[in-house]
Formats: sequence, C-alpha cells, structure tokens
Amino acid sequence: MDKTIKVILSFAFFAILLLGGVAAFNFYADPMCYYRCDSIEVQRPTQNVYYEAAQLIAANPDSEVIILGSSRGQTTPEVWVQSRTGMKTLNLSKGGAGVLLKLALLRIAQEYKLPLKKVIWIADYFEVAGEVTDVKVRQTPVLRRYLTQELSEIGGLKNRFESLQRLIDHNSFEASLAQKSLTQTFEIPQSGVDIDYQACASPDFKGKTPAEVLSKEVDISYSTFGPTLRSRLNNSYVEALRQSVQMLAQDGVEVLILVPPFHPDFMARLAKDAPDSLKLHQQWFDYLNSLQSDRIRVSSFWNGIPGDDEGPAFWDDGAHPTCKSMMIMLDKAL
Repeated sequence: MDKTIKVILSFAFFAILLLGGVAAFNFYADPMCYYRCDSIEVQRPTQNVYYEAAQLIAANPDSEVIILGSSRGQTTPEVWVQSRTGMKTLNLSKGGAGVLLKLALLRIAQEYKLPLKKVIWIADYFEVAGEVTDVKVRQTPVLRRYLTQELSEIGGLKNRFESLQRLIDHNSFEASLAQKSLTQTFEIPQSGVDIDYQACASPDFKGKTPAEVLSKEVDISYSTFGPTLRSRLNNSYVEALRQSVQMLAQDGVEVLILVPPFHPDFMARLAKDAPDSLKLHQQWFDYLNSLQSDRIRVSSFWNGIPGDDEGPAFWDDGAHPTCKSMMIMLDKAL
C-alpha cells in the first residue's frame, strides 16, 4: 500500500476515533437533556433553558398564574404580578420561545394538574410566522412528547441528523465540560423573580442600558428581529394558538394576550423598509382580536406604551421593554 494512502487512512481512523470519543462524552454528560432525559427531574442540572421551564412547572405545582413569553417577557416581575393578582405566579418566559414551546409547557402544566386561574400569553408575531421551530424543542424528548401532532411533519431523518450533529459539535462539547461544575451549584432559574418591581415603578428608574448606547442596541435588535417580522403567518401555528387559548377558556382559565411593541425607532424603520409587513401585522391583530371572549382578552400596545420617552427607563434595547414598561402594560389588564 502506498505510504501516502496509509497516512490518509491513519488520519481518518484517528479522526473517527476522536469524534466517537467526543460523541460518547457528550452523550454521557448530556448537558442539554437531549439523550438521557425522558422525564422531568427537578434536581437535574441542565443548560437547556426550555427543559428548565418544564422543571419550574414540576417544582411549583401550586401555581395559579403562569406567564408564557419569549425573552420579551423575561422582564415581567413575577412577584409584582403575584402581588397584583393575589395568586401564586410563575414566569416561564424563555428566550426564543415560540408557540410550540408554549403549547408544550401548557400541556405539562395540565398534566401536573396546576390549579390554573390565569394565563398571561405575551404574544410575538414571530411565534406564529415562518417555518422555524427551535432545535431545543425538537431535540428535547420531554417537550417533543407533548407535540406529537405539531411536529409530525418534521421528518424523523432530519431529527436523527440534528441529533448526531449535536453529539459532535463544539458547543455541545463545551457545555459538557461545564456540566460538572454546574452539578455543584444548580438552581432552576426563574424569569423576573429577582426584579425589584418597586424600583421599576419609581419615577427615578433609569433602566440598565446607558442612554448613549441605546440607539446602537436598537440597531442590533433590528438586525436580529427585523427579518422575522416580515415573514408570512404560518397557518398551522396560528391554528395551534387558537386551539390552545380556546381550550384554556373552556376549562375556566382566564387568558390575557398581551401584545408588546418594539422601540418606536425600530417600528418606524420597519415601516419604512418593509411597508408590506404592516399588512401582515394587521392580519395578526385581526386574528388575535377574533379570539376575544368572556375569558380571553387581548391587550395590544403595538402602537406604543403610555408615557414612553423612548429612553432606557422604558427600553433595554430595540426589542425588549424594561420591567417598568411591562408593569405599565399589564397594570390595567390585571
């Protein structure tokens, strides 16, 4: 055998051996709960924020109010909502959360027999637009089990390929290395639980983003969120939203659908760059409004937050209202 071929084969053998070792290590550590998490274990350390949301439900079976949102709902002060409603509140908002994650969490809450009285659904256009489903939803068995029908159109081959890819990528390897230290200190993080809502309500509240930086943050947010706000509505996601909120109402649960805006500069730029998106958003509003009933209320602030001075007291960046803004929007509805 030619010496060059021997070197190539040897290199290929060691490369395969290395990848196999990485895959075995990632499978054993399973930092994202993709492979060895078939049930919800409250004490299990994980770096999968969606699995953490399921853990929160299992750890708080007496919750009467749950907040479902993306990162745009994470600044909602859980303790403030609890004080306003007088009911045990759980903020399950997680970055990137779409309608399918919210559906899975609702079904988990029902399985754990939470005594739900109210669901605050912080609505985002992008949760019912486009075709994207976050890989953490597809690859987490605990969540996928509650979405059999909704995920049926996504082929098994694609899931297997993604699963294999996750086993050998560098992000998984880094997460696996960090998993051991996490085991010693793990506590399930809750969105909004540590927010000082009295400070947020103060006239002196200044927010966390320096005023001179906010315009740059708005630009970054526009680059991130702008494209998703131009996608067409996904009819299957819209139907999933309708079914879920109407089923809650039928079960006697009050549903508040809150529509937060984006920063005024963000909104103005979107209207200029993509005027057709305004028609899409109007379709979305019309659809949400069609859901209203005795137990389903829609509270939209798409056209602006009362008193908004467009500064850091009201905005962390172009997409995320501060705790002050969230409290203003929720106050009357609650």
